[in-house]
Amino acid sequence: MLKNRTHFLSALLMMWISLSVFPLIDSLSAAECQLIRIIGEKGAAGNQIQLEPTEATIPRDTCVVWINWVQWSKARIIFREDASACRSATQSPSGFIEKETFYTTSFLPRGGTSSLTFVGKGKFRYKVEVPDLTRSSMGLPPGQVVAEGALVVE
Repeated sequence: MLKNRTHFLSALLMMWISLSVFPLIDSLSAAECQLIRIIGEKGAAGNQIQLEPTEATIPRDTCVVWINWVQWSKARIIFREDASACRSATQSPSGFIEKETFYTTSFLPRGGTSSLTFVGKGKFRYKVEVPDLTRSSMGLPPGQVVAEGALVVE
């Protein structure tokens, strides 16, 4: 009888601990990550670069990671229109460079990544550029826009 009572109390204690601890674990992992792939396709119309996803809606405190999967070209992410709003709404930049009128990465090789954590609300539009040796771009290595994306932070 005492043995059954001990098992019952142990099970009850384990259940109470589980119910107390699991909500804490969930709140510790509340930060999320959104992966954006820069992908390329070679076709009859020429080389095309796309974003997956093109537009993403994310909650605040989400880390966004861009990864270049284009085999034949480097690529960079650049916020021009929303540069100052983007700078003030983000934390923990990895690979981003602040300039006066834009916020950008260097050209990422295949498999290269850059990331930002968005802590402020808003819609942030950005462009993806590939190297373009036929023109210069505001003191940066020249780039040609090949894709456009947007992040909506709620």
